[in-house]
Amino acid sequence: DLVADIDGRPETLDRQLSRDAQRATIRLQELRPQITAIIDGLRRQIHALRPLYLEDLGLIPALEMLVRDTGQRHGLATEFAVTGNVEAQPALPIQISTFRIAQEALQNVLKHAHATRMDMSLNLADTHLTLRIADDGSGFAVPARPSYLAQEGHFGLLGMKERAQLHNGTLQIESKAGQGTVITVHLPLY
Repeated sequence: DLVADIDGRPETLDRQLSRDAQRATIRLQELRPQITAIIDGLRRQIHALRPLYLEDLGLIPALEMLVRDTGQRHGLATEFAVTGNVEAQPALPIQISTFRIAQEALQNVLKHAHATRMDMSLNLADTHLTLRIADDGSGFAVPARPSYLAQEGHFGLLGMKERAQLHNGTLQIESKAGQGTVITVHLPLY
């Protein structure tokens, strides 16, 4: 939205500068907050695309930060719990997919659930992990077949399911209107 709003204005300002420098300066000052907002938005998107703290700190701290930051930024009560072998180091592709699924699940909670609380748990077993994300939001009617997810506009859920299947894992969706949603993901560690 902001990009469309300022599109073409730098060229206009360049022409105005030669005719009316004072007016061009005023217009530039008006654009400065919009440009700053665009840069901030791009930084957030780049950060979301490449979760550096996942690479730097590992899966557990990355998920913990994701949950905490999301809760603080959006006024959502959150809890993150880890059980099992906390020393386990899933393969990097599994870590990335787990993190991406968690990100998408949190985005769904924020965009659609109108929840006040979200809990995430991670269980690390010897051969697999289980990620569970539960919210107290509005819930929805889960389509009878996974193929209906796209038809009903649940592209984020479909992407999460496909990401889990890519690693021979599963994703289960439990939800009812007015009763919140629970996403459970099972992935092999390696």
